[in-house]
This record gives sequence, structure tokens and C-alpha cells, in this order.
Amino acid sequence: MHRAVTLRLDDYRDAPLKILGVHTVDVARVTALVPQSPARANGVWSYLVEVVAETTDGSPERAHGELVVATDDPERTELRVPIELVTTHRVVAIPATV
Repeated sequence: MHRAVTLRLDDYRDAPLKILGVHTVDVARVTALVPQSPARANGVWSYLVEVVAETTDGSPERAHGELVVATDDPERTELRVPIELVTTHRVVAIPATV
């Protein structure tokens, strides 16, 4: 099963940082899709990063880790975002009542 959330990274400087890559630490089966360039609106550069988790029946119920965004900014070479992956398993009974 795929679950996706969108993370917005805003940069208020005149020239935006460039995202060089994204990876996760301590969380398996999580990927991030980063646009090639940020969008600009009202003087703010915004990257919309789609974070996708692949879960299976054997996935742990909770996993903690970090999303690490590598940038070209010499003062901020890495942006670290804590993430928590929560997997729920649903059970359905048929008939619903006995």
C-alpha cells in the first residue's frame, strides 16, 4: 500500500537553495520526489516534496527516522526533518454483527 504526504519547504531569500538529493535515515521503504525547481509566489520560493511510504502487512506499526534533504547552501548542507511512519492494519469481519 502506498501512502503519500506533501512537505513544503519555503525559502525567503532572494535566490533559492538548490536541493541536491533526499534520503531517509532509520525508516525503510520511504522515498521522496523533489521538483527540479521551486515555485515562487509573493517573494517566497517553495519546493513541494512528495514523501511516499510503501507499507506491507509485515511493516512495523511505528517507525521513527529522518528525512534528510541535501542542499547547495554552504551554511545548511543538510535539512533534517523528523518523520514517524504509522502503519495501521484493518480487520474486517463479515457479517459485521453476529
